[in-house]
Amino acid sequence: MMGKIGATLVVLLGFVSLGLSDTRLIDDFESYSQGEVWLETEDWLVTASQEIPLIVSDGANQYQETSGSVISLGDAQMDAGTTGEVFFRISVESGRTLDCSIGLADVAADQCTATWVDFEAYIAVVGSGPTYSLRARSGNSNVSLATINADTWYNIWLDVNLASSTYAVYYSTGSANIGAKGSATKLADNLSFRKGSGNALQTFKVHGSEGTDPKHAVFLDDISVAFNDIIPAITVSRSPETSGVVPSPTIQAVFKNGQPQQINPNVLNMTLNGVALNPSFTTDDKGQTTVKALAGSYLPSGSSNLVQLVVGTVNPNGLITNEWSFVVQDYETLPARYAYDLGLTNQSDRGFWYRDVGHSTLGNVPGSISRAIAQMALKAPYDVDDTSGAEPSGGYFLLPGDSLNTDVINFNILTTVSNTMGRGNFYISTNLPTAYNIVESLYPGITSSGGINDFSCETLGFLELYPGVYTFGVRHDDGFVFYMGD
Repeated sequence: MMGKIGATLVVLLGFVSLGLSDTRLIDDFESYSQGEVWLETEDWLVTASQEIPLIVSDGANQYQETSGSVISLGDAQMDAGTTGEVFFRISVESGRTLDCSIGLADVAADQCTATWVDFEAYIAVVGSGPTYSLRARSGNSNVSLATINADTWYNIWLDVNLASSTYAVYYSTGSANIGAKGSATKLADNLSFRKGSGNALQTFKVHGSEGTDPKHAVFLDDISVAFNDIIPAITVSRSPETSGVVPSPTIQAVFKNGQPQQINPNVLNMTLNGVALNPSFTTDDKGQTTVKALAGSYLPSGSSNLVQLVVGTVNPNGLITNEWSFVVQDYETLPARYAYDLGLTNQSDRGFWYRDVGHSTLGNVPGSISRAIAQMALKAPYDVDDTSGAEPSGGYFLLPGDSLNTDVINFNILTTVSNTMGRGNFYISTNLPTAYNIVESLYPGITSSGGINDFSCETLGFLELYPGVYTFGVRHDDGFVFYMGD
């Protein structure tokens, strides 16, 4: 069972310098109302099915009474390869029967189970009082650490090394915090993680035997995490950072949060050619932050463009500066006079006008654009449209949906057309939607089985386009010319 507990919880309240590189307070339970709490926060989750954690006060201090609860460490999680410490305080009321484990798990808080299998580095309190056995886990074995007394607060440190999947346990009594490990007693060293998964330690977990009354619970307080190593936040990628970029690109950079250094969304400045952009900022569940913005207006054809991006960091505070450039592809800007009044057209009369000219008596003619232009204009030596035995020749108004498949100009000179022959067709593989699988058709007028050559053709059409950038693609054999406008 997984449930919610808590009232108003302040998680990751800040950090203080205590001789370690960075320290985070996960919870001290001072912001809660006393008694059973089950409603208002998702920070603490309940794993035990019968015992609801309580917020208890001794008059001067508040703490949690629990035998089954978890909290995500958030950006205080310990990543692979790092070292650090976890501190917490525990106490047991005399007369309670316990087998309760407290420590770090390598799964997300909302994925934790009501078992011990989620733990990696942890201690356990076992017994029936007035004294209890304090134990740790090393791989598959339980290790006895010390005997502790009921009604006494104990300070516990787990000194964790994720590079070696090992940890040490320290303890003391009296008032202490995470920075006071130097005066504590080392109980065990070089203990192996329970599983040694190599995963980040991302959850603080309590799990004990379940019962119908609260006598299986421990008292828990002052949970903190400290990092001995600072892994800086870094830039993972930037784009676009090439030539041939579209005129209105999305500009973005991806950052990976460090440990404990994190990207600060409140310090962010992105410019394009010195003009400020309005970037968005998102962070995924893997700790990667994406900053991106649209270029806005269309950038000039062939232009070189400079992006400058500065983001802030916290823990420690700093700046990450990126600067990169890209070149926009060459493109033509169509004059306004090319536009044709749609109101003067019969928009239901869709289609293309197609015309071809063939010359069989000339033998092998040059495969060139200049020949095709001359042939279509019936200029010498193509001034006679000789079609004897050499199809095609003629004009066709191609209507969508007719036998010529003319929503797309995609013709072939063979009567047997394979959709995977690679003859310049646009039949698309499974990488694109089925709607783009355009099957080839014979050139209009062809009826011979072996195909023909030495002819030229042209296609005329009107396109209704919205303002923007368009790419026209042609796949060809002997060459092509594309015209637009007058």
